[in-house]
Amino acid sequence: MVFKPDLTQVSAGIQVYAKGIYQLKVQDAKPFKKQTDKGERFGIRYPLLIEEVREDGDAHAKGKKTMFTCYMHNDGGMSMTKQFAMAVLGYQKKEEQKFDEALAGADADIDFEAGTCGEFWKDLSSKSVLSELDSKLGEDGETEFQQFTWIPLQ
Repeated sequence: MVFKPDLTQVSAGIQVYAKGIYQLKVQDAKPFKKQTDKGERFGIRYPLLIEEVREDGDAHAKGKKTMFTCYMHNDGGMSMTKQFAMAVLGYQKKEEQKFDEALAGADADIDFEAGTCGEFWKDLSSKSVLSELDSKLGEDGETEFQQFTWIPLQ
């Protein structure tokens, strides 16, 4: 069998989109754990498919992909992960207590060795969420990276 990859159909990096509001479809969870020069980093990556450009943004982005990383190695990362999960599941920020009650007893385990995660994380997949995307300069002063503000889809 001969495999002929078409590298013109993929990006050499994660695409950064123009500021705007996008409707994103969450793809399958991918747990990760790695050692960096700043210490151990771990969490879950979710590929995101742009279903629709709602306001401003890149008109040509529909059908393209981006990614959101749910870091869990510190409180800041877990806070951003919670904002993401709440919005995907339809909770407004003011409904945090209601979300916490619903999360009690949920299977939110992550097995980094096996590369699997519990039903809570899997349940986020295939759902849609709105996000205001923006970008800013990275620490190197040149590389842009995507910022996400999560908005529940109503």
